[in-house]
Amino acid sequence: MVNNISGITPTQNNTSRGREKPQGAAEQAVSVSQSAKPSSDKVDLSNEAKKLQDIEAGLKRLPEVDRERVSHIKDTLRDGNYSVDPQRLAAKIAQFELDI
Repeated sequence: MVNNISGITPTQNNTSRGREKPQGAAEQAVSVSQSAKPSSDKVDLSNEAKKLQDIEAGLKRLPEVDRERVSHIKDTLRDGNYSVDPQRLAAKIAQFELDI
């Protein structure tokens, strides 16, 4: 037994009810791009932002690793002469936390 809940009979299922055919993604993109107007948005950076950009550009020019320092630390470790000053380390950690 078939219950006809929506009021559509099996012969009406495949017929159009006068609705427009849905647009595909490509058709919608063309439609949107044709109606879009050129943007006149403008962004002004603060002096601080400009300084940060300059600093970032300078950092990019530096090598990632200070090979001379790494070599010195390796030699000191190998010789058994590497020592840590706990007060200096604590001060550096505290300063790092304040800088954040």
